[in-house]
Amino acid sequence: MKRKKPLSISRYIVISKLMHTGIVKKAALLVYKSLYFIFWILRYLINRNADKKMLVEGSDFKTFFYRPIYSVNVTTASDDDGDLPPMAIVMQGPALKDYDFTYETIKIYKKHFQNTKIILSTWEGEEIPAGHAADEIVFSKKPDYAGAFNINMQIVSSMNGINRVRELGFEYAIKTRTDQRFYAVNIKKYLFNLIDIFPPRLPVQKSRLVGFSFNSSKPRRIITDMFMFGHIEDMIKWWSPELTKPETAVNAPEFYFQTEYFKKIGFDAGSTANSFYRFLADCFIVIDSASLDFYWPKYTAFETRFVRYWHHELEGLGFKDWFNIYHDYAQKPNIN
Repeated sequence: MKRKKPLSISRYIVISKLMHTGIVKKAALLVYKSLYFIFWILRYLINRNADKKMLVEGSDFKTFFYRPIYSVNVTTASDDDGDLPPMAIVMQGPALKDYDFTYETIKIYKKHFQNTKIILSTWEGEEIPAGHAADEIVFSKKPDYAGAFNINMQIVSSMNGINRVRELGFEYAIKTRTDQRFYAVNIKKYLFNLIDIFPPRLPVQKSRLVGFSFNSSKPRRIITDMFMFGHIEDMIKWWSPELTKPETAVNAPEFYFQTEYFKKIGFDAGSTANSFYRFLADCFIVIDSASLDFYWPKYTAFETRFVRYWHHELEGLGFKDWFNIYHDYAQKPNIN
């Protein structure tokens, strides 16, 4: 009876190379996706009766929403947008480590945004995992004075990331946060189409700036500081106010960014709703955060945390509101 020859060193090397070329990794990924699919089927079968019911809590209807935690389970793709200009996404702030949230978000953006550079703008001393998907990482020194609501932290990390975008030669950028995520496809095309259809009415702007509805408010007359898209020159003007000092009055970061931008473009902000609406009509676009499939796990799991069915000071400012303002103020140019 022939004895089998032991594996030679060269054959061990071949096996090792096969493992590192991704064959084993691809097989494991296929098993994981299969198990994930089975999990969805089982969850549907278990909850199918609940899914058909009107869920009621007290005097309210209740809904729920599932989103994948990991990028491997996001298999959607955007339409081809090769005719659009290249751009960058600046994700500012410390990485959210839970479930590798920030780094998984970057992987999702890599799938959904074509010809787009992903820049993580964070702090010196931040531990960055090997194999991260960010195209560039900008490390900043934390300011000596964080400012009210950490506004100086936001100014420094946002501005350093946006400055890097300009250094790299990109003309357009999205500024977002490391603890927030957008699951939707075709966001890039949507944003560029908007600024194409709605050019700015002030010649000082290269393009309108685009914000979203989450944390924007009509009664409070504020635009959220969480998300913004626009031409790099306009983005720099918005995100580069002077750092605040302990004696600087900051009621809310959103107000500070707005009022400093108004000064830079020579806009007479005034103190009335009409002046704020005039700015929205002439210089800005507000989209619905739901159109981006926006997710923010901080503070609460409520999907629409500011939606109420009565008037309140956190009442939102969405695309419908913005478009009505845009239309009305175009018809009445003398309103200020």
